[in-house]
Amino acid sequence: MRDFGCKSQDLDKASEIIKDGGIVVYPTDTVYGIGCDPFNEGAVEKIFRLKRRHKKPLPVLCDSFASASKLVHLNKKGRELGKHFWPGALTIISPLKELRLPSALTGGKNSLAVRVPGNRCARDLINKCGGYLVGTSANISGMEAPITVNQVRETLTGIDVFVDGGETTLRVESTVVEVLGGKVRVLREGVLSHQELNDYL
Repeated sequence: MRDFGCKSQDLDKASEIIKDGGIVVYPTDTVYGIGCDPFNEGAVEKIFRLKRRHKKPLPVLCDSFASASKLVHLNKKGRELGKHFWPGALTIISPLKELRLPSALTGGKNSLAVRVPGNRCARDLINKCGGYLVGTSANISGMEAPITVNQVRETLTGIDVFVDGGETTLRVESTVVEVLGGKVRVLREGVLSHQELNDYL
């Protein structure tokens, strides 16, 4: 296990471990996430084991709108939502474009949840990892999402890299919307409320 901060040289070292299949815990704007290279099937499977999570899809955090657009087909409504709320606390589920992603990550579905986080440390790390990093809450499934790295240490084992960015600012999980066809559905209300999204739904 290695511990790093958010300095560029720390993130360089952390990213090398992640590229080699390592599992990372890192800060986002919402809560602390657990992640790995989304193209590494073995690492993805390990995240399911560590979280004791059933095989349902995992979201991918991206370093930019452009990077997210390479993974999923964002229609007009999806692009409008992304351009307004990213970087930020909105996760968008849209049809899958990048077919090389392991089926364990997508749950065998033809859609994927993506987000560009508002935390600069997270985006810098993701960028150094090639633009993408699995980003699900760093907790055992069903437990409260952590807002400090120490909360993660108390519950999860088997982590290769901890990136400590202090307490997260928003302290609540992201809002999740599904944008498929011409329909937009709010699947989970988090930081952003229905009211804040109304103009874009």
